[in-house]
Order: sequence, then C-alpha cells, then structure tokens
Amino acid sequence: GYRVLAVDQSAASLAVLERRAKAAGLRDRVSTLVADLAEPLALQAALPAQPDAAIAMDVLEHLDEPQRLVRNAAALLAPGGRFLFHTLNRTLACRLLYLELAPRLIRHSPSDVHHWDALVPPADLQRWLELEGFRPADWGGMGPPLLQRATWELLTSRAIRSPMRFAYRKDLSLGYLGAAERLSPYSPRCAARQGWEALAKP
Repeated sequence: GYRVLAVDQSAASLAVLERRAKAAGLRDRVSTLVADLAEPLALQAALPAQPDAAIAMDVLEHLDEPQRLVRNAAALLAPGGRFLFHTLNRTLACRLLYLELAPRLIRHSPSDVHHWDALVPPADLQRWLELEGFRPADWGGMGPPLLQRATWELLTSRAIRSPMRFAYRKDLSLGYLGAAERLSPYSPRCAARQGWEALAKP
C-alpha cells in the first residue's frame, strides 16, 4: 500500500487523523506535517522522494490563491505523477445547498465555511492545470443523494448521526472531482505552455 503524508495548518485536525489511522491499524503508513500548502519548501524537506500523487480534497475552495497550490503540486510531482482533487463549483445550485441551506440546517455550523468568490469554476481549474504543466483527465460530479438516512436526520434534528453518503454524477453543478497527470517539462505540450518551445524534445 501507499504511504501518506497529510499536511494541514491545524495540529488538532492532524491529531484526529493520527488517532483514526491508529484505530484502523495504519499508523505506520501515515505521517503528518503542520505546514502551509502554499509554501512548498517545507513539503519538499519532509518528503523522502517525489510523491506519486498529490491529493487536494475540498481544499482549493478555501484558499486565497488556489492556482498557487496547483503550481506547488506540479513542483513536487515527478512526470507521470497525479494531482487528484475535489472542489465546489461556482453555481447557483452549489450556493443554495452549501452556502445557504447547509449552514442553516446543521446545528452549530459556522456560517462562513465557504465563500462565493472562492468557489472554483471548472474552466478556471482547467486553465491553471494546463498552465502549470498538467494534462487534465475526465472530470465527474459528486453530490449527496437526497434519499438517505443522514438527510432525514439533518431535516428533522439539524444533526447528522449517520454517515453522509456522496454519489458520483455527470452533473458538475454542485462539486466535481478529477485527476490530472504531470507532464514532463520537456514534452512539447508543456514546453509550449510555458513559452520555451526550443527546449522541447521531438
């Protein structure tokens, strides 16, 4: 199996991960690092080698400069490495569900977890990935099915006691996930994107 380095600015959040990894018998495969994702030097120092993948699940929509995270992932990954992501789309449907409805339904939920201007349209992420030397793959949507126990609990008690399930879907209007392959900096496509075609190998 893979070894995982989890990075977060919150030591408390990483402590929760460590406890859960230990309970699952995976503590020896999970390392944690309190660091800023926007500062790649700390990540490079903590990695024994270039990772096979960088995973940003529900991260991009919380950053002031999400393109900077994409750039840092490109710097960390070797050619062929994968950048995997899930983020929220900047659509009316997403705003109604995640920014308006969810904070009102979930008891004690902060009202400022998500901000409209920080949500990431797929076209923006596609452009950032290509600019930073990635080949985007097919993307898919994801959202919570309405017919599940957790939804009923939320509507009746404003609390979720059962696991909240999410389902894959073709519609990207709520949120979307995907993977992008890191290209070689000498590939014609990557070189052309970065403005130094003369260095591209045939």
